[in-house]
Amino acid sequence: MLLLLMGSHISAQNFDNYQQLKSTGTVPQNFIKSSEQKAEDQIDNEINQGGKHKYKRQKKTFIIESNYTIDELLLSGRVLFNDTVGRYCNKIVDNLLKDDTTLRSQISVYVVKSSVVNAFTTSNGIIFINLGLIAKLNSEAELAFVLCHEIIHYKNKHVLTEFDITQDIKRGKGSFRNASFTDKLLAQSMFSKELETEADIEGLKLFLRSKYSLTAANGVFDVLQYSHIPFSNIPFNKSFLETGTLKLPASYQLKETREVVGEVKDDLLGTHPGIALRRDTIKKSIDSIPNEGRVNFLSDSNSFIFIREISRFEVTEFFLESRQYEAALYSAYSLLDKHKNSIYLQKAVNRALYGLAKYLSVKNRYKEIHRDFMKVQGGQQQIYFLYSRLKSSEACVVSMNYAWSLKRKYPGDDELASIANDILLVAVDNFFPKRDFFSDKPNTLNPKDTSSTIIDFKMVDEAELKSVAKQKRKRRVVEGEKVQQTKTVPSYLSFALGEIVKDKEFAKNYDELTKTRRKRFSEIRERRKDEYKEKAKREYEKQLSKGQPMGIQKIVFVNPFYYKVSIGYNTETFKNVEAEKSQANFNKNMKDVAEAAGIDYVLLDKKNLEETGSDAFNDISTLSSWIEEYYDHGDSMHFSNYKREEIKSLITKYKTKYFCWTGIIATRSPNNNRWKNYGRLTLGVTLPPLLPYLIYKMTQPLFYTFHYTIIINLETGKAEYLQLHEYKSKDRNDVTQASLYDLFLQISAPKNAQ
Repeated sequence: MLLLLMGSHISAQNFDNYQQLKSTGTVPQNFIKSSEQKAEDQIDNEINQGGKHKYKRQKKTFIIESNYTIDELLLSGRVLFNDTVGRYCNKIVDNLLKDDTTLRSQISVYVVKSSVVNAFTTSNGIIFINLGLIAKLNSEAELAFVLCHEIIHYKNKHVLTEFDITQDIKRGKGSFRNASFTDKLLAQSMFSKELETEADIEGLKLFLRSKYSLTAANGVFDVLQYSHIPFSNIPFNKSFLETGTLKLPASYQLKETREVVGEVKDDLLGTHPGIALRRDTIKKSIDSIPNEGRVNFLSDSNSFIFIREISRFEVTEFFLESRQYEAALYSAYSLLDKHKNSIYLQKAVNRALYGLAKYLSVKNRYKEIHRDFMKVQGGQQQIYFLYSRLKSSEACVVSMNYAWSLKRKYPGDDELASIANDILLVAVDNFFPKRDFFSDKPNTLNPKDTSSTIIDFKMVDEAELKSVAKQKRKRRVVEGEKVQQTKTVPSYLSFALGEIVKDKEFAKNYDELTKTRRKRFSEIRERRKDEYKEKAKREYEKQLSKGQPMGIQKIVFVNPFYYKVSIGYNTETFKNVEAEKSQANFNKNMKDVAEAAGIDYVLLDKKNLEETGSDAFNDISTLSSWIEEYYDHGDSMHFSNYKREEIKSLITKYKTKYFCWTGIIATRSPNNNRWKNYGRLTLGVTLPPLLPYLIYKMTQPLFYTFHYTIIINLETGKAEYLQLHEYKSKDRNDVTQASLYDLFLQISAPKNAQ
């Protein structure tokens, strides 16, 4: 059955031209129903119709909050529905629960785009299984064992049971009445471990009803014990990045990598028993049970291998999107061993090298994305070591060599061209201002030669130098950081690019960047001057008062947000139910104001999906991952648009290049301005008739409403509008409506309106 299910998808998915997983078909109710409605349904099923309950009011609050949290994940763009891997998992659950249709109807399985080796279950019957876990499993039977464990968590209501015990511990009820804080922590940990052990044992009973091999249990514990190791632990050699002309120093290669060590001890205060203890418990339960006739695959093994391979490709993509470039490089390298002609994997290597080079070129940014190689085990350690040794100029040349080689191999690819040209810009502005540094001649240096070349970084001619002669040290600025006008780079890099140096497009682009380099640095230098900053500040204040006319006729709004936050002295409470209602009203106001302003407007809202909206869901997911990475990089680092083809298709589909993210944050905080309240009290004593009013003002909380908006031109990948309006009032309908009216007025007004 599973083989029939997978057949069409095996032929559709070509790993040489891999396409990312997408959600398909009808959107499940879990994604459509409001969080409030789902919470009400669960409260009705779990509490109102279930007899007596301890902590009834608190449990209702817990269910409401957990549903909102679950929906944040469901609608994050990381969770998929009706996808190839998800369907495979659900078919396994169908088989495991074929004799319990009632329980089966209560459970939904969704895969999550995450590299973390984990699966978890919610109190309303959703099992989330990370692709990072599937990527490491060895058989369908192992996946079935994991699912059995998670099914028991739901069937035995472990989430709500743990809530009750947690409340007992917190309140000191029963045997916890006189317990110390440490004893309470230990008790909480022990109970969590008891539930995990119960899920293991009861899950095994469910597993034994199937025909799956008993060896799967031991395999799953191996995966968990070595969850910190990638799905493939193979040696990495720097020769992978080398060519006939680019040879990296031998000292950049570790003689041997750190030995892989699994989890060996139990964490006393952890939520799970130690792996060794769990393994031993299951082993004792199955030792006397024969394994004859049991199998690792109820379907053809190719079906499992196929979905595992998809998971591994998706993990590689996740690493790239989350800026784990060294992990992405190792993952792509491992997969290339099997898929040598995969364009996707070659592009993944290109993106990883490009990301590492970009971050290394900017002072104090590399530490954001780099991991200490001493904390890494196995074959992957070699990559982390290599990039702890590479100088920024070397990393740039490694990226440039790979990017331009790939561009020449696949001409006409926009993504490859964009990365190749951007890394060239990094090279010109940071390391090699002139093309004549590079030679197309054979390398004449001794392999052990570690000599360096001094590069002159003068950015002004002799006439311009006179105007800066009084400066104690002439400096240039790169991406906001000061560096000296001369820089030392390894001499062997001169021969690194080989035939690429003779490429006509490479030479043309290089020379053009060299010619415009002085202008770029002059602009950067100007931006650092105090008078420029003052002028920019005045312009910004002018924009705030008069707006930023954009002359846009059509725009797409993506996932408008609405948060209500009550800020206490030491706490922050999100008012999710109120915010969800306000969100619906905010969306209605957007529609009304857009129509009044005559703007062609499209709303892509994850909280306003229809059953037929899987395409819209995928568009939102693409845009969500794009904007998340955009914010991770920050304004100081412009990255080549890596989802180039997908973004281009969205521009074509919606017939506009302008996409907007906007929303409201409404806060309520205590009126704790001591001096202002003291003044009010003094005034009240002086003028008794005003005292009741002033006391009222002193006891009233402070309200602030913030309206944030960013409009991005997806063709350029740059923000063209950014505003944060602050209102010292509640988020009344008239306040948000007025703010939206101002926004749409600026969007539609001609650019010369000022």
